[in-house]
Amino acid sequence: MAQSTEQFFSTTRPEPQRYYKVQMKAWTTSDPSKMDLRELVEHIERGTGILTVIEVVKVADDLNGVDDVEVREQFENVRAVERIVRNIDGLPKSLRERLHAALAAESSERTTRTIAA
Repeated sequence: MAQSTEQFFSTTRPEPQRYYKVQMKAWTTSDPSKMDLRELVEHIERGTGILTVIEVVKVADDLNGVDDVEVREQFENVRAVERIVRNIDGLPKSLRERLHAALAAESSERTTRTIAA
């Protein structure tokens, strides 16, 4: 059942969520400056890397407590996308089509970059 515009764009606050700033320390047999996180995790899983410390250096009780602007914006984007996904049927057809086209174009571009690499 489609939702009204008021329900879709509701300003009611989502459930409170805490945010954790984490610092990790590890040893690895390869240069981590040339790895992304996935590769580092793979090293740890293979035993060629060892995670020695996971430290919570800050806890924010809500998104406003995240003091890094770029990180906060990324979390805001994720929350916005989650709201759109939950309410996709409430979007006008033209917006759903634009969203689908943008996702398809991004996927196609990623495939092209992968093939070129």
